[in-house]
Amino acid sequence: MINLNISKIQEEIYNLICKKNNDVYFNSIPKEVNLSKGYYVAYKLENIGDGEYKNEIMLTITFVGAIDNYSLEEKAIETDKVINKAMLTNGRIIRQNVWLTNYVDNEEKTRNTVLQYYINIYK
Repeated sequence: MINLNISKIQEEIYNLICKKNNDVYFNSIPKEVNLSKGYYVAYKLENIGDGEYKNEIMLTITFVGAIDNYSLEEKAIETDKVINKAMLTNGRIIRQNVWLTNYVDNEEKTRNTVLQYYINIYK
């Protein structure tokens, strides 16, 4: 079984996302951010699965901006061009079947665009 170095994977993903974005956070965006200054990006790793020939980790990247920020989808697609099929030290990032979704959070008054991937770590 391959030794999963989650810290190394987080670092590599952070570096890829930062090629197209500033203000990148792991796991969640702090409540006190000022959305009027643009947008923020959060990424998280979830559901590590152990398969026969590979481990699979779900990667979610969320772009959050003001409710009237209509450029989030464009920023997400620019980031997808860097992330999709990117090679990591021990694996590769690939899109999930539904890889891009958008929604408005009326309670938080934010617009959100979400990218979803699998990270395949081959044994």
